[in-house]
Amino acid sequence: MKELRENPLFADGIRAIRHGSFESAASFFQRILISDPEGESKAAASYFLGRSRTFSGDLEGAAEAFSQAVNIAPPGSPLRLYCMSERALLQIKKGDRDGAASLLELTAAAFSEMSSVMPVTKGREQDSGSAFSGAWALYLHYKGIYEVRFGDWRAGAKLLQEALDIFSGTGFRDESAAVCDSLGQHSFERGDLEEALYSFRESLALKEETGDRYGRAITWGNLGRAYLAMADYDKALHYFGKDLEYTKSTGDLYGEMVMLNNTGRAKTLAGDLEGGKKALEESLEMARSKGSELWKTLNMKDLAHASLLGRETADAGRYLDSIRDFVSKKGNRSLKAEMCLLESELCSQKGESEMALELCSDAASIYGALELPHEMVRTDMKLGAIYLERGDREKALQVFEESLEQAERLKAPWLVSAFEKLIHSVGEEEWIRVRLRRYLGREVLDEVLAGAEQSALGGNRQKVTVLVSDIRGYTEYSENRSPEEIVAMLNEYFSLMVDVIVEQKGTIDKFIGDAIMSYFGAPITYGDDSAKALRAAQCMMEALEKYNRIRAQKGEAPIRMGIGIATGEAVVGNIGSYSRRDFTVVGHTVSKAFGLCSTAQAGQILASPSTWEENCEGPFSGRWKCHEIKGDKACELLWAPGHSHL
Repeated sequence: MKELRENPLFADGIRAIRHGSFESAASFFQRILISDPEGESKAAASYFLGRSRTFSGDLEGAAEAFSQAVNIAPPGSPLRLYCMSERALLQIKKGDRDGAASLLELTAAAFSEMSSVMPVTKGREQDSGSAFSGAWALYLHYKGIYEVRFGDWRAGAKLLQEALDIFSGTGFRDESAAVCDSLGQHSFERGDLEEALYSFRESLALKEETGDRYGRAITWGNLGRAYLAMADYDKALHYFGKDLEYTKSTGDLYGEMVMLNNTGRAKTLAGDLEGGKKALEESLEMARSKGSELWKTLNMKDLAHASLLGRETADAGRYLDSIRDFVSKKGNRSLKAEMCLLESELCSQKGESEMALELCSDAASIYGALELPHEMVRTDMKLGAIYLERGDREKALQVFEESLEQAERLKAPWLVSAFEKLIHSVGEEEWIRVRLRRYLGREVLDEVLAGAEQSALGGNRQKVTVLVSDIRGYTEYSENRSPEEIVAMLNEYFSLMVDVIVEQKGTIDKFIGDAIMSYFGAPITYGDDSAKALRAAQCMMEALEKYNRIRAQKGEAPIRMGIGIATGEAVVGNIGSYSRRDFTVVGHTVSKAFGLCSTAQAGQILASPSTWEENCEGPFSGRWKCHEIKGDKACELLWAPGHSHL
């Protein structure tokens, strides 16, 4: 391998890959093979030939090169494992689930045979242990992609993260960037757009370091698509423009066609229908010249959407007629769902509400099965609008309210704003109720609206679990920042924490500076309220870690938090005066939760003995550590390794 690295043709080939000149790269590696190097050097040249052909879209040629490398590589060489994993990826790219699974199984078996000789280690890239680690990480990367696409996407995400950890630890920057792209794509498809942006930015930073111009362009496109999904059209067009400029400079007609399509969609959604159509028509002509039925279909689909936005139903109908057969026979499920939505909108504009409703419901079913939350919410927006057109205000409002809550959980302000406008269009009273729910919570609001008897001053004694959290070092944090910066941070922080608490059926009582007081078991009890509070606390800590990763990427200081939880009796009800009152909980249990929170250090969850007793044999069994604090007992929930501080 040392001999190969010193070969000028090898350096030229790697440089050509980084610049996106894949045909040139392939010719350099082919010249190395003709010069007849021996053993592993020849296998490595064949491996990089396969990579070059993969990037250029020649999947058959790539498979041939990888197979040749497997046959040439010496027994026990990690390169054999690299090539076997690459062949599995080719099958994934082709959509061959069974073929990919078979190759991944063969690769795993080969690893098992060699693992006793070449353990996974963290060392320098040129070390044999590190090379084996890189091969194992590559297998995990592609296995993760396989699971995300064909199997359990949650398991796939874990495999991708494990691959990234190994690549990062062994200094494989190109491979680390590739996994960041895969993680970003996974987050994008699952609807976690902030996490997608984080991964894509990490990938871009790595590619800037290595000088990978081609890879950088891919990530620009990924960033553009993420911002497009967030309705940030200016940023989307910025990144699409950078990618388009690069693809034109390299003569990459395929990449240019894709970026013209993305640019056209972004301009259309931004309201520039003329500019959007121009870009889409240019992309369509390139697809026709290349004979790509798929991209012809995608461009016609997007042109149909632009036509519908301009109320040009005849043009939209022609585009949809042209692609209906292809989508029906060869389109993936997501594309079929998009077609259903477009045809639903066309029916709506033609006054065929019954067919519009049926088609929209079909799209909702497909997106639900695919677990694509952003698409599900957007489809619900159309579904509610159809109900409203049909005069069914009750169903429309039900869909809008449920989808609004989902949009809030997705951190999608552009969708939240759209649903608020739709709800306002239904009626002023409904809009006010939705606004009040933000301040009171659904359960408390129902209590308030139930009638005079329920809203009278006073309360009832009942068992609740109180959760209190606050930021550690908040005073020091605030001293060096403007009020606007502090408010922006608190709003982001509170949004994350509140979503977790509400998801676990907790009620937000109040915000006290940087602290949150919430309770579980009132006004509705679910029987496992203390377990829900503990689960919420753990998820809050995990959400904060994720938030801090994004803050670090922006050069911002991390936020630290402590949590206290207490279970016991409290008075629950309306406290205050006849003119101003709160639905809240008061009593020793509340004081206990505040006391535990003030004692908890950064990253620590402290619970009262009563909370511990209800759960020590339950889902949190074996993850506790009990302490004596000022003569009193406190139980720490060890939510992750290394988070015990007392």
